[in-house]
Amino acid sequence: AKKRKVEENSGHGHTDGHADMAKENVVPKPSLDKVLAIIARIEISPVEQPFEILGIAADNSNGHDIRKAYRRIALLIHPDKNPGWETKCQEALIKLQQGREQAEAELQRLGVYSDGPKVGETRSAA
Repeated sequence: AKKRKVEENSGHGHTDGHADMAKENVVPKPSLDKVLAIIARIEISPVEQPFEILGIAADNSNGHDIRKAYRRIALLIHPDKNPGWETKCQEALIKLQQGREQAEAELQRLGVYSDGPKVGETRSAA
């Protein structure tokens, strides 16, 4: 009986370890002000400056950085996640997609496009 009591108390009051992990993985929903600020930044950024649209530095960026920035922003400004702002979000999302395509094309033109997270790496022909 003593052994069972020790095992019950060793959990420190937690019943299920999975419930604690689920709480840690919850990402708070960004405020509408933050979403609108991102949309405003995309709107004022010239299409000719795709890295500015994505919010990343042009130097030392690679394909991984571009995709990561695109996904992060696209999730925030997606029209389905911002009811009442669908039109504005859709326009910003289109410009973000164009920025991603232009940034990737620019890196490929320079010969420094890389899928991996390492900076400055080029694809081998092998």
